Amino acid sequence: MFNPSRSNGRLATIIISFLLFAGSALSVELGKPATDFELLNLKQEEVKLSGYQGKVVYLDFWASWCVPC
Repeated sequence: MFNPSRSNGRLATIIISFLLFAGSALSVELGKPATDFELLNLKQEEVKLSGYQGKVVYLDFWASWCVPC
C-alpha cells in the first residue's frame, strides 16, 4: 500500500543527501568568484551570472512543494 508520508520522507532524505554532497562540490571560497552559469528568466531570455560582475547578486532557490522553504 502506498504511504505518502513515507514517500515524502524518502524524497527528503534523497534531497538532503544530494545537497550535502553537492554543496561541498559547488561551494566557493570566501573572496573567490562564483562559477559562471546561465539560466532562463521569466521572459525566456538567457541570463548569465557573469553579466552582473561587480554588482551585488541575491539568488533565492526554493521549491513550491517545500513547506519550510
